[in-house]
Amino acid sequence: PNSGWGWDNPGGWDNPGGWDNPWNWGRTTPTPAPTATPKASATPKATDNPKETAKPGETAAPGTTAKPDAKNEAKATTAPANSSTNSGNTANTGNDQAAAVGTTITVGAYKYKIVSASAVTLSALLTNALSKAVIPAKVSYGGKSYTVTAIAAGAFKGCKQLTAVTIGSNIQSIGSKAFYGCSKLSKVTFKTKKLKSLGKNCFKGVSKKAKASVPSSKKNAYKKLFKKNGILTFLKK
Repeated sequence: PNSGWGWDNPGGWDNPGGWDNPWNWGRTTPTPAPTATPKASATPKATDNPKETAKPGETAAPGTTAKPDAKNEAKATTAPANSSTNSGNTANTGNDQAAAVGTTITVGAYKYKIVSASAVTLSALLTNALSKAVIPAKVSYGGKSYTVTAIAAGAFKGCKQLTAVTIGSNIQSIGSKAFYGCSKLSKVTFKTKKLKSLGKNCFKGVSKKAKASVPSSKKNAYKKLFKKNGILTFLKK
């Protein structure tokens, strides 16, 4: 009979799961392998800064967008240049800004000084190379019409290329030396019936052949005026 200690005793040495199993003595449960820590996701690269926009007025580099210049776009249309008519009636300018009394303005080939809210004096030429001059009855500036009532002293002085001049229908006075030294001036046509004064030496130094024509209705009145100024012979008979 089995004493209980035989090799085949299930609870003895041969019991593989028993406490007496010598193979279990001193054994420890194996430590499980550590779980690998998941790798940290790579921080996404910062998006490159957007390419700089070209400043207004500069050419944008390839790949960039030029920033529109609102101011320049608004100025797409340039201001119209001054213009004048040679009809002898009205000279016009494209300027749309009214000017104050005392201001000098430019219309056509002449400069004018604003002397009142509705009148101007022709004060100077833009160039002394002018060969023929037509002084208008009116000029338009800043959307306003001004009557040309006078020719200032020395306005045409030294204009040696001038050969003919037409005095506008609203001229009331011609200043001293207005046409002084215009040695080629030979024809002067007065359209005005309002002339009241001629400045000293206003026609001195013009061509010796110079003649002036005046409205027939004012011929006698202008004779006195011309005689007083010492230029009676200037008057065309």
